[in-house]
Amino acid sequence: MLILRQVVGYQAGKKASSTSASPLLKKQLEDTQKDLNQILNKWKFGDAPIRTSEEFLANFEPWINKQLEQQKE
Repeated sequence: MLILRQVVGYQAGKKASSTSASPLLKKQLEDTQKDLNQILNKWKFGDAPIRTSEEFLANFEPWINKQLEQQKE
């Protein structure tokens, strides 16, 4: 779940990033981007590495939702 939050946070931060953003927000975005890149380089879907956060969400969101549903049961 933490990974999913990082991906979503990265996408939101990327959209909100501008030249007027505070240095703290820029640093947080850079750190999140670094974390996301590590995840994308390590995890694969099938035999191919995941290249974008959108691809990660498309491939893993259904699996994560299924895991959450199983935990509820």
